[in-house]
Amino acid sequence: MSIKLRLKHSATANKAPLPGDLVEGELALNINAASPAAYIKDSTGAVVKLAGAGAVTATASETVSGVVELATAAETTGGTDNTRAVHPAGLKVELDKKAPLASPALTGAPTAPTAAAGTNTTQLATTAFVHAATPNASATVPGLAQLADATAITAGTAGRVVDAAQLKAVSDADDWSRTGTTLSPKTAGDVVNISAGTAALPGLAVVGDAGTGLSSPGPGQLAISSNGTGRLFVDANGRLGVGVASPGFALDVAGTIRSSSTLKVDSTTQFRLLEFLNSGTRLGFVVFDSVNNALGFNAESAGAYQVFNTGGSERLRITSAGLVGIGTTSPGFPLDVVGTIGTTPALANSGSLLLSGNSGAAAGCTIESSFTSGGYGPLLFKVNNGEAARIDSSGRRLLVGTSTTSSVTTLLLQGNSSGGSEAAILRLARGASAPADGTSLGAISFQDSGHVGAAAVLAARDGGTWTSGSSQPTRLVFSTTADGAGSPTERMRIKSTGTINFSTVATYADNTAAKAGGLVAGDIYRKADGTLMIAF
Repeated sequence: MSIKLRLKHSATANKAPLPGDLVEGELALNINAASPAAYIKDSTGAVVKLAGAGAVTATASETVSGVVELATAAETTGGTDNTRAVHPAGLKVELDKKAPLASPALTGAPTAPTAAAGTNTTQLATTAFVHAATPNASATVPGLAQLADATAITAGTAGRVVDAAQLKAVSDADDWSRTGTTLSPKTAGDVVNISAGTAALPGLAVVGDAGTGLSSPGPGQLAISSNGTGRLFVDANGRLGVGVASPGFALDVAGTIRSSSTLKVDSTTQFRLLEFLNSGTRLGFVVFDSVNNALGFNAESAGAYQVFNTGGSERLRITSAGLVGIGTTSPGFPLDVVGTIGTTPALANSGSLLLSGNSGAAAGCTIESSFTSGGYGPLLFKVNNGEAARIDSSGRRLLVGTSTTSSVTTLLLQGNSSGGSEAAILRLARGASAPADGTSLGAISFQDSGHVGAAAVLAARDGGTWTSGSSQPTRLVFSTTADGAGSPTERMRIKSTGTINFSTVATYADNTAAKAGGLVAGDIYRKADGTLMIAF
């Protein structure tokens, strides 16, 4: 059944509709200011006054409609009266006490439903959910961590974090303090103890490079390693090894030493040594004698020799026998030179070569040369600073006992060993004290530039008994070469008896025949009976 709501009104004071004026559900209003009222006709046909004087006065409840009284502030806050209505002002007071939906600032201990494990939505996460979902923290896994106390900090307990207060307390208890990049002991004399470590894992290592740092291979020993390999070692005796784990010397280096400036050997002892070894065996050394101001080079191994190089090539060699070679690697003499020996003029454009048997002696045997603006001077041979002989500036004249001559000669002998004013003596001697009969004692040979003998004067033993100094039988033999012949033939002999022998003189019948044979006046020939004749 449908109900129609109709509205009627009247301005007459205190006028109320009659049942016949209204139909069911129809509403009538009295709008007179003196008697405002509202009326409705209910389902029984009665007119019911809803508002105005004399209207229905039933109290409203959760089940009954009626008059509602507004709640006070205390009743609104308490929320215990269910018959009071809350007005807007009171409601606002209570709402203002609640957190806003946008960025609420909660106080106390707010709670919320705990989401199921694994939830990944915009639902609020309670502390219970977070605790269950977060693992314990480790060096590799982020998560929950418990604060460490002083004991845990000192022991280095894993899985704990340090708060500032605890860290400061432990730091203040340490024996060392840090200012900037400087680490200093709080008490003078305090030391830092580190583990011995190894070359691969040093006791004191560089951050980020575990193989580089400081370690101790043994008691009293110290080592520095890099890249996991020991490089520098100090043993218990203070000896330093570079690349040598067990140094045998104050400085023991395996490899090449390079100095960009000066390598010094400084000592207060007489001898300063630089030694060369092979597995501890000395092969040679360089020594400086500070007392005698002498520098020595020594090679000690069998067959060792010394070599001096320049420009990558060998220039001088001293063999194990003490032979010196210049320009040769196999010297056969105390001084063996391949090439030219030159001297730099020292005084008055002269140079000299001193040969002395007394070490350090100023006097001795010298060979001197000189050079003038006119050319080369003579070559002098001196003994005990006195001239003994010279080859003069002509280069073809040997002067012995005199320094000058105008004579055309190759050899000039003046004076002898007894004195410069004595007669010159030329002696030819055989190197034996008892020559056999017929053996030559000496000869003068005359030749051309081909150096083939053309004539000669020869002395030889002439039979008898030879006793040096008391019995020396000798003959002289004079030889010449005939026209068309290639070697000399004996022409005359003076025997030990003084007899002159011409055994090879040509034989002619007489003077006429001799002249016809080519002889000239003064030539000697032999007649058939052996008589010697002089051609005329």
